[in-house]
Amino acid sequence: MKKIYLACPYSHKDRHIELTRFATANSVAAKLMLKGHIVFSPLSHSVPIAEHIPDSNNGHDLWLEQDFVFVDWAEAIYVLCLPGWKKSTGVTAEIKRAQSQNKPIHYINEVCKELHYG
Repeated sequence: MKKIYLACPYSHKDRHIELTRFATANSVAAKLMLKGHIVFSPLSHSVPIAEHIPDSNNGHDLWLEQDFVFVDWAEAIYVLCLPGWKKSTGVTAEIKRAQSQNKPIHYINEVCKELHYG
């Protein structure tokens, strides 16, 4: 059993893409849990909560402050490599935080059939 932080891009100008990313993160988190891991999926946690936070307070800084606590908690970071993940401000910051702590980072392809270790 491993404590996993599941990083995934979210923000996009197309709401459909955001919803697809949210659903994919939930699906991958469930698959990892069923394999016996303890998983924190920030999208699964934060997207429903964000609906209750005013737009003026609902920025990257708020979410990274929350998410870094769980990056610190995790034993490994899994990055869900959906299109745009390399350009994601949040995913980039989460990876850098994990690297600064020498945590293993695993890259999951978008169809979730393989793990790529980095």
